[in-house]
Amino acid sequence: MAAYRTQQVENLARQLQRGPSRLCLRHLLNIEFALTVLKAEKHYPADFVWHAVTGVPAAVHHPAAAEPVLVRGSDLRHDLAHLAESLSSSVRIPGTAFPQPLFAAAELAQRFDVSLKTVTRWRQRGLTAWKVSGEDGHKRVLFPECSVRRFVAENPALVRRAARFSHLSEAEQTEILRRAEALASDSNASLNSVAERIAAETGRGRETIRLILKRQGKLPAQHAVVRRSTPSNDLQQRDLQIW
Repeated sequence: MAAYRTQQVENLARQLQRGPSRLCLRHLLNIEFALTVLKAEKHYPADFVWHAVTGVPAAVHHPAAAEPVLVRGSDLRHDLAHLAESLSSSVRIPGTAFPQPLFAAAELAQRFDVSLKTVTRWRQRGLTAWKVSGEDGHKRVLFPECSVRRFVAENPALVRRAARFSHLSEAEQTEILRRAEALASDSNASLNSVAERIAAETGRGRETIRLILKRQGKLPAQHAVVRRSTPSNDLQQRDLQIW
C-alpha cells in the first residue's frame, strides 16, 4: 500500500509507534472501528480521528487549533488501513492475543470462492490486513473477521460479482468470446451493447462479461474479439480502445 496521504495520520503513526506495545492491539481494534464510521465522501476533523484511534482527546496532546482541520474521508480510510498494517508490523502480537478469528488470504479465497488475486485487489480497496506473529515467530499477513465483515457489507456487489466470475468454466468463457466475436462483426456494435446482449443470453452479469472481454488479449489469436472496420466516429474509437 502507498505511503500516507495525510500529514495528520502520519503524525499519529509516529506517536503510536513510540508508545507502549501493550496498547497496539487496542489501537488496531479502534482503527477498525473508525473505518466502520468514516464515509469516503465526507470530511472529518483531524482531532476526531486521533480520539477514535487512541481513545484520548486530542487536546491532551496538543492545543486545539483556531479552526478545525478537516480531512477527506477517502484519504483517512486509506491512511488508517495503512496505519493498521504498519502498526501491527512494528510489534510482536501473537495470534492467540486477538479476540476474534483471523484468516489467511487462501482461507478468504476459499470462503468466498474467489482467486487469491481477487483477495489482493480487495486489500487494495480497503480490506484491512494485520501482521500477526505465529508460533514460529514469523509474521503472517492475516485478515481480522471484523475487517472482512465490514468490507463485505460495504461492497456486496463487488463480492458477488467476483464469486460469479470465478464460477465460469474455461468452456463457458470461450463460448462467450465466440459469441462476442460474432456480435462484434456488426459495425454498429459497442462494448456495452455486446456485453448487455451476451449477459441477457447467458444470465450472467454485464460486468462479468465485460471482464471476460477485457481479458481476451491474453487468449490465442483465433479468439480475438475485435475484428472491425475503421471506426467512423470518436465514440467507436473510444470503444475499441476500451476493448
